[in-house]
Amino acid sequence: VERPKYRYQLQDKDDKLIARWDNAPHHHTIPTFPFHKHLEYGKIVTSSEMDISRILFELDEIIETIVSI
Repeated sequence: VERPKYRYQLQDKDDKLIARWDNAPHHHTIPTFPFHKHLEYGKIVTSSEMDISRILFELDEIIETIVSI
């Protein structure tokens, strides 16, 4: 099965990374390989396969967290 490559990135107004989801074939130790999420400070975490609707859902949760702070 061929999957299209993707990379979705969220950054703040100062270009600081908040999150990036991608399926580049690196980080072989991640249980959801090749799907993963980059966070600030170089942290890599598991992620499901993403598409635009899932990204919008996660962005809504991130924005809600930021607004409630």
